[in-house]
Amino acid sequence: MFVGSVIDSFQSLKKEMAGEELFMTREQKRWVEISRAFLTHPHSAQPKLVGNVSEMRKKAYTWLTPRFDNIVTGLICFNNLIIAMVYYQMPREYAAFIDIMSTILSVVFSLEIAFKIYVFRFQFFADNWNVFDFVVVAAADALIILSQVDSSFNTISSAARVFRLLRTIKLLNTMKSFRTLFLTFVSSLPSLMNIGILLFLFVYIYAILGMNLFSTVMFQKELNSQANFRTFGMSLLTMFRCTTGEAWQSLMHDLILQDTYQGVACMDDVSYADIAAGNINGCGTYFAIPFMMSYQVIVAFVLLNLFVAVVLEAFADEKKDEESERVRRSVQCFIDEWTKEDRFGTRFVSPFTLAVILRKVPTPLGFMDSDGVSQTTAHVLKTIAGWHLPMLDRRLHFKDVCTVLAARFSGTPDLTGNASRLVQQMEKQWKSRFPELKMYMFSPKADFAEHYAASVIYKWVKYRRLRKAYSSATNPQIPDDHESGQEADQEELPPPSPFLLDAGRDDEKS
Repeated sequence: MFVGSVIDSFQSLKKEMAGEELFMTREQKRWVEISRAFLTHPHSAQPKLVGNVSEMRKKAYTWLTPRFDNIVTGLICFNNLIIAMVYYQMPREYAAFIDIMSTILSVVFSLEIAFKIYVFRFQFFADNWNVFDFVVVAAADALIILSQVDSSFNTISSAARVFRLLRTIKLLNTMKSFRTLFLTFVSSLPSLMNIGILLFLFVYIYAILGMNLFSTVMFQKELNSQANFRTFGMSLLTMFRCTTGEAWQSLMHDLILQDTYQGVACMDDVSYADIAAGNINGCGTYFAIPFMMSYQVIVAFVLLNLFVAVVLEAFADEKKDEESERVRRSVQCFIDEWTKEDRFGTRFVSPFTLAVILRKVPTPLGFMDSDGVSQTTAHVLKTIAGWHLPMLDRRLHFKDVCTVLAARFSGTPDLTGNASRLVQQMEKQWKSRFPELKMYMFSPKADFAEHYAASVIYKWVKYRRLRKAYSSATNPQIPDDHESGQEADQEELPPPSPFLLDAGRDDEKS
């Protein structure tokens, strides 16, 4: 009952104090949801190749495939198995085998980190998971080197093996269910910290009260040298133990002692001389009953259940309804297809390539229906032109495409008013995740809609010229321009020229 009441009150207060999100429209909330899905996806933050990229680095980048990640994951699991095989008083040959395998794994992990740093250079450290891997591997290697330099540090080599065990945490980023639980834990940390501070405040207040009320009570069965109120530190530990519910009622009975314990009578008033002599045999007080019971109700039943409410609320945010799950699958498919086309991680693709990608992505983000039928490339290109995406060097950036897809999915919401602050936060997160956006914002860009229109006009003019030349060759009596124009206006426009939409080709010259 306490748990249900506390969680219900927590949810009610959250709705009352929701602030900006309370006044956001449904379309604005959907826009925030899909934008966060793009931002928080682990593959959207993949490092990119910057600077003068050599052919060798490009070739090395193509090796960083999901198969490469699966091999590293297998080696991490094998490292955990090697650590689990260690036991006390191992045979010398068995211990030597463990040391050899640990050394090989250390070298392999170090080569993996060095290989990725060679490919991505400083962009490798743009991803927090890469920084975590680098710190773990570098620290483990440093401990191993230290143990080899000085024989007195031989035990450090064992610590290095255990330190490499931390790389198992990275598996959370690859397993969907574990990643959901981990994101729940991370997203609830700020709220848990606030509740933890409030909990410590109550423990501190009750520890001070306990010192003033029960510091001279005689030691008994539960009130002993491990749990008492004679010093501030021990009083804090005692109240923290009561928070867990361990024998708090027995401790309360000891604190209300009024007569004797094991033949020793308690004293109503303990003098300073008795305290100085270590003869602290004071009687208890009935104030222990409201003291302990109020502490249990406030701290153990209410504040601790607030932790449960916060974790459940964070878990509910991660586990959305069926529509949100469909959106996440669509985002996953879009980023996977983008990664296949953008092999070198430039985060730029041509409009024609974007059309190919969106034809393979299911709705609501893409153009593939539930039956696996997609729209034609020409239709997708015409739709993309209506989005007025900015182009730099005839290419589209990943961030601009994601922004337009989020607006398209949410019904083009009004992002002013209460949602303006969230839009600014999203822009800051995009810039922190993609450092090249700081320079990209100030680069001159063209509108793809204008580029698409120019392509259609060019294709139509070329088609007219070819048709006129063919008519002149087959029929000497060429109709005048007025008649041919009327006939041409009644015909369907041809699709736009692919070479003008594909940034990977050079412009044709008429």
